Formats: sequence, C-alpha cells, structure tokens
Amino acid sequence: AHAMDAWGALGDYLSERVGEPVTIVALPPHVSTYHLGSRRVDFLLTQPVQSAIAEEVFGSTPLVTINRPTGSQIAGAIIARRDSGITTAQQLRNRRISSMRTNVAAGGYIFQAYFLHLRGMEIPEDFASHEEAQKMDNLVYAVRDGLTDAAFIRAGLLEGMARNNLIDMDDFVVIDSRSDGYRFRRTTPLYPEWSVMSSPSIDPTMALRVRRALLAMTPEDAAAQAARINGFVEPLSLESMKAAMGGLGIPPFDKPADQATQTGG
Repeated sequence: AHAMDAWGALGDYLSERVGEPVTIVALPPHVSTYHLGSRRVDFLLTQPVQSAIAEEVFGSTPLVTINRPTGSQIAGAIIARRDSGITTAQQLRNRRISSMRTNVAAGGYIFQAYFLHLRGMEIPEDFASHEEAQKMDNLVYAVRDGLTDAAFIRAGLLEGMARNNLIDMDDFVVIDSRSDGYRFRRTTPLYPEWSVMSSPSIDPTMALRVRRALLAMTPEDAAAQAARINGFVEPLSLESMKAAMGGLGIPPFDKPADQATQTGG
C-alpha cells in the first residue's frame, strides 16, 4: 500500500505520455528481477542491488536513474557513539557491529561491508558480534543506547532523524567521515540511486518512449510529488555496485571471484 501511494501516479503519468496504459505493480524486491526476466513485467524500478542483478543475469538495460531531492547517488555511513573513541575503520576490529540484512541491503550493509573488506576486515570473522535489525532507525538507537558499538546506515539518516528531533547529532560520529561536497556525512564512496530497468524482451521503440517520458518529468509533476522525487536522470553505471557485490562474494557476482581464485588470478 505504501509503494502504491508513492508510485501509483507514475502509471498515470506514463500512460498519458507513452500513449498506452501503464500499470504499476508492487513486488517484493527478492522476486522483482525474476518477474522481469520471465517477462511478467516490462520495466522495473528498483534499488541498486536488484538493478545490478537484473542487468547481469537477465540482460536488462538501465533506462534512467532516480533523482531524489538528495540527488541521484547514495552512500553508506558507519556510525558510533562520539564518546566511544572509535573514529576509524581499523578501530572496529573485535567490536560489536549491527546492520540491516546481510548481502541484501545496499545502504545498510553492502556499501559498508565492502568498505571494510577493502581494508582487510571480513564480517563476521573480524568482529566480536554482528546483529541484524529490521528497521534502520533502530540501528541508530542501538548505537546511542550502547547496545552495539557501531552500525551501518544509509548516509543522510542521521541528519534526517536529528531534523525531526529524534536524536542529537552530537551524540554520534561517522567513522572515516568524508568531506567532499556531498550533502551528508558518509563513510563509503557514492553509488547509483534506484534505476528503471527495461526487460530485454521489450520493444526498443517502447523502451525509448518510456525513457524519454521519465527524463521529461519535473518536480512539479503529480507523479514526482507523490514519490517525493525531482524526476529522473541519465542512467548511472552499475559497475561500482557489481564490484562491491563481487568483492563480498554475493551471487551472482561470486562466480568470477571463485574462478579467479582457482586460476591464481
């Protein structure tokens, strides 16, 4: 119901501009790519993990990338209590960490796990414990209340919770924080936002019409306001997402890593 509230108007927008009825269907992320591959849906708007899988496994083409008020790129943050003394990734060894679902959540696990992987730390081997949460807000509270030493959250969540008077920003530190013009404190590099993927079986002319319609959307359009986005931009490359998943051995990107190991590559 929440998804349809946000995205139902997109169907009306596309129907008017494409000239054919467009129906929006809400699907659980873990089955969405298979619906695309089995031709049960023609286009898929989904998060970067599923977008990368759709491109790699089913040969789907990214048409556009979402442009939220925060931009068309996202990042992850690793947070700790300011009084913990933890400010760098290396200080996380043998500490308690918490995240969203392992190998599934982009901004709540994969971005940060790959960041640590590149620095020689693997989950769970190099940590005292690793717990998963159902809600990202709860990760922030767990850090604040001393239930975990550090947590993986989407960059921008701290600022949003502070803006709503749910937390005090001064209680937290972002580990290995970067300051390079991005509007939120972050630990990890930037990755692409959600993408609209087209089925490999869709008529290229129709795909082009949908792409043009999405790129023409403005923040004033009803569909953009319902979804709280500014519209869409040219598709951003998913290669960084694939590299992160491959580095962590997440299917289907684990196979090349296995083959490289076997051949000594």
